[in-house]
Amino acid sequence: MKPDFRVYFNERKQWFDVYVSSSPRKFIRVTKSWAYYMPMAPRKSRRGLFGAIHFSRVGSGLVAHELLHLLLDWIGARGKGKVTPKNEERIVTMFGEMTRMFWVRYYHWKEHTSI
Repeated sequence: MKPDFRVYFNERKQWFDVYVSSSPRKFIRVTKSWAYYMPMAPRKSRRGLFGAIHFSRVGSGLVAHELLHLLLDWIGARGKGKVTPKNEERIVTMFGEMTRMFWVRYYHWKEHTSI
């Protein structure tokens, strides 16, 4: 299944694929959720495809929730499963980058689709 769009992060070294359901009710009925994050196996901690996020619909709270799942998985995959004063700024900067790039790609995709 081809993703609806791709979001790059970590200085464009990594990305995650985004899928937005054309049938939100069916998505919720089948998955029993509004959205979910799916890590790739095996996860590449430094380069390449890291995971995918599937949405029944797109809203700011739902996007932030799933991006945070992805970010926490990314932290764990890099072997730095603990937030410290030393790495906190890098982590929140990464979250800001993921969030910004998600919305840039989403609005670009939305302009070119009929959903």
